[in-house]
Amino acid sequence: METLLNCRPLRPDARIRLFCFPWAGGGTNFYANWSKVLPQSIEVCAIRLAGRESRFKDKLCSDMSTAVAEIANTLIPKFQSKPFAFFGHSMGAALAFEVSCYLKKYYGLQPVHLFVSGFTSPQSAARRIKTDWMKMSDEEFVESVRRIGGTPEEVLSNRDLMKIFMPPLRADFHLIQHYEYDLPEGAPPLSCPVSFTDGDKDKPHDIPGWSDITSGEFSNFIMPGGHFYLQEKENGNQLMQYIAKKIL
Repeated sequence: METLLNCRPLRPDARIRLFCFPWAGGGTNFYANWSKVLPQSIEVCAIRLAGRESRFKDKLCSDMSTAVAEIANTLIPKFQSKPFAFFGHSMGAALAFEVSCYLKKYYGLQPVHLFVSGFTSPQSAARRIKTDWMKMSDEEFVESVRRIGGTPEEVLSNRDLMKIFMPPLRADFHLIQHYEYDLPEGAPPLSCPVSFTDGDKDKPHDIPGWSDITSGEFSNFIMPGGHFYLQEKENGNQLMQYIAKKIL
């Protein structure tokens, strides 16, 4: 369990845990730093996927259902022990949503709030338009990642570093490329509150579609910036204030 999480620092007296899901190729340090800003009553737990950081030697996972089952089943003691909320950016939004659905289906649990960021709703028709990332050469892939943003240029232009970062990036993009979701008939899959956040200069996302995945309250919060708006200090602070206000 410990290798799957970065909870730094531990806050055993916190009222609620905020589990943060990474974007494609992402690690845990960005979210771990949120503990410096968020109130002491929130314990931040960043999800660490296979193939990165202390899980560098673990086999990469490029299948959504496998990743979701590992996260949900491994961390179920954490989910059962106190209230929790989920935040996920980009690919992390899809993971956070799918883990929420899995927990409700198999354990009767839901986050007190689901925050999804920078990602079109899973059932949106726009998600059916696919980019075949796996057929790209390394050079084409790096250029595509550069256009999306979020990865430092010193990493993208360093061949030795990219030998380390390329495999998990490709696995994550493969996961998203093959991810599809159809809304079930009848009631929405979730009943918890859902919030969508993004930068105003990011590519258009199907925001209304996110309101269809829950029977609970839906809200959205748009800040200045592109796809990685949350890496801007002021945006990050505003985002954390927004999250804290919603879950405390």
